[in-house]
Amino acid sequence: MVRLSFFLALAVSSAAQIPLNGLVAYFPLAGDAVDAGPAHASGTVHGAVPTVNRFGRVGAALAFDGKAAYVEIPDRPELGIAKTGYFTISVWMRPDTLDFPHSEAEGYVHWVGKGEAGQHEWVLRMYSQATARPNRISCYAYNLSGGLGSGSYVQESVRAGEWIHIAAVYDFPANRIRIFKNGAPKDSDFFSDYSVVPAQGSAPVRIGTRDFASWFRGAVAEVRFYNRALTDGEIAALASESPVAILARTLPRTPGPSVANWYGPVFSTGSNRFRLADGREASGR
Repeated sequence: MVRLSFFLALAVSSAAQIPLNGLVAYFPLAGDAVDAGPAHASGTVHGAVPTVNRFGRVGAALAFDGKAAYVEIPDRPELGIAKTGYFTISVWMRPDTLDFPHSEAEGYVHWVGKGEAGQHEWVLRMYSQATARPNRISCYAYNLSGGLGSGSYVQESVRAGEWIHIAAVYDFPANRIRIFKNGAPKDSDFFSDYSVVPAQGSAPVRIGTRDFASWFRGAVAEVRFYNRALTDGEIAALASESPVAILARTLPRTPGPSVANWYGPVFSTGSNRFRLADGREASGR
């Protein structure tokens, strides 16, 4: 058995780098759409099913069938750029195909986004392989009316079934939009490229689709929203997050399905102490 003092020291060391300042919502998507962030503003799962996350833990991510499955999170001003002028999205995604069967005319799908007719704000997009932009992953910001958006992209080789960390950073006061892949900065562009001025809309956030016009086939996990522009170092920390770091942040609360899905069954032994299925012990303090 791993002794408590060693395990907690490792957990605290791993968790310390993960940014919490400015976090407004955190959706692990561990089989549900519970918001583990400060607002506890949970969403609803429509047809998406539990799947393994990047650590191979069963039920620690949600899989989307590419034709009807999605998660919907009610509108909140904190989930948009306009509230503070700064906004960061951090998310893990796993495309299970390189050619999406239910895409929009140019061959792309919107896999996370906040926007509907007359209420467009931001979106994450991925193109199919058999297009002029093979497997490009991009982030955009829009005027509420829609039209052309301003954004950044990364276009590199992608493998079906591969987990990828994507971060989109919107900094309107600095007129800057950036995209990161697996912790590395890939592109930087300007809101002014298409005269985009963020405004607060009323559309919900959806995962797996934006407005039912296209559908993502694959898995998504650990969606975080921040009301500030994260630094390069903070994004690198998110992209290299370990399962120990996740556990260290989760243990102060009573263990539930999300913790069990990451680490196997978690048993309370009283006095705010917990034992994992493999015999290791830890404390919630």
